[in-house]
Amino acid sequence: LYLLRRAERRVAIETRHFLHTLKGLVPAYGGLYPALRAMADVQGGMVEERLKRHLSTRKNALEIMAAVAHDLRSPALESLAERLQEAQEGLDRPTRVLGDALGRIEQETLHAAKEAIGSAPIRLLIPMLVLMVPPILVLALYPAVARLIALIGGTGPGMTW
Repeated sequence: LYLLRRAERRVAIETRHFLHTLKGLVPAYGGLYPALRAMADVQGGMVEERLKRHLSTRKNALEIMAAVAHDLRSPALESLAERLQEAQEGLDRPTRVLGDALGRIEQETLHAAKEAIGSAPIRLLIPMLVLMVPPILVLALYPAVARLIALIGGTGPGMTW
């Protein structure tokens, strides 16, 4: 479960970086396909490796985005591919779609971080009980145990510690 969460976090981080870079490249290169081609040449992450593999086929930019989303099992990229398909039909601009997808991913990341922070005290409760209670008990019981040892040892109750 830990490794699965770690892999999902890695995909989410690389997807966010990919979208952030792609958002700047689409206007500069004049379209989605040239921007994807430029990203595959420059970058070297997991998303870009899948991108290179799909660019070598005879797919258009939207099919490539859908294939990369399917390979990575990324819901963010899948919704982006669907919205880019709608944008191609003239319902929206690709740069706006990329900006919205990036904003949604950042909001999800922020929400996940807040959720993790909120659950931290619960996750820390058992280690705190195991590691903190015994030293506190030793410090609290030390005077009584020391007197008991003094009484048993025969030095008498008048001994001061």
